[in-house]
Amino acid sequence: MRRSKEEKQRTHKRIVEEAARQFRAKGINEVGIAELMGRVGLTHGGFYAHFSNKDALTAEVCIEGVAQTQAELLNVVQQAPAGTEVAAIVDFYLTASHRDHPARGCVMPTLAAEIARGPAEVRTAFTRGYNEFLERLTPFLPEGTFKEQGDEALVVLAGMVGAMLLARAINDSEESERILRVNREFYTQVFSG
Repeated sequence: MRRSKEEKQRTHKRIVEEAARQFRAKGINEVGIAELMGRVGLTHGGFYAHFSNKDALTAEVCIEGVAQTQAELLNVVQQAPAGTEVAAIVDFYLTASHRDHPARGCVMPTLAAEIARGPAEVRTAFTRGYNEFLERLTPFLPEGTFKEQGDEALVVLAGMVGAMLLARAINDSEESERILRVNREFYTQVFSG
């Protein structure tokens, strides 16, 4: 019996969501297709009904993963009092919980190093997600610090991603906390209008 289009779309979404979790937790290269498909209750062969190869899946994970983080940040911003949007974004992103649970966090600090060495298809998708993230972040930042509009968002995004990457990488818990705290304070002070 043929599966409905809606059922195929739901299955496709489940594969992308599980891949995003597994890639963020273990790294792209450490997750095999058979293992991934087993986690969603499907066979290895079923993968190819949804994706031409692992790179196509990874590209979709990049776009969906960044979109998920954007949606979470937008929710945080909508709940923040006027004038505190930047602080709300930074406080949400640079937390110990985000650091300690990469499988549920932003794909940028967990996957960027692997993606930088990846194929053009994946890098293009990651770049698309990055650009969309900047567009979403720009309206909440005061203009005038830099020459071009949107540069403030670039600095905040790169800083948050870099701070998260460093906070996760070092094995000194006090220094890790310090990285998060100092960067929260800095971005809030400089970019909160």
